[in-house]
Amino acid sequence: MVVTRTHSPGVLSIEGAIDYQNAEAVAMALATELETRPAGESLGSGPIAHLRLDLSRLEFVDPSGIRALVKVAERTGERQRLVLQGLPASVRRVMTVVGRADLPRLVIDDRRIDSE
Repeated sequence: MVVTRTHSPGVLSIEGAIDYQNAEAVAMALATELETRPAGESLGSGPIAHLRLDLSRLEFVDPSGIRALVKVAERTGERQRLVLQGLPASVRRVMTVVGRADLPRLVIDDRRIDSE
């Protein structure tokens, strides 16, 4: 599993698998990124508004990986959102079935980040 900042703060790509072995490390990396200020912002400014994840290269997510994503979304600030882009259809189906696709601070966007 590889987590890479692909654009300015607030845009990450996750490649590989999120599973029980690395789910907590993924959650920590995402939480850290949520605290990052946008480039060029002053010290008094708040953290990024949305954390966008390019998941188009995600190969596998087990239940602990889904829980890690949900945990990050639930802990976002009032004005923040976790945006999942390029989420594989199989993972989206699982998140929908278990009721995790409709959290207020979790957005599933079918567009890929590079297509915007």
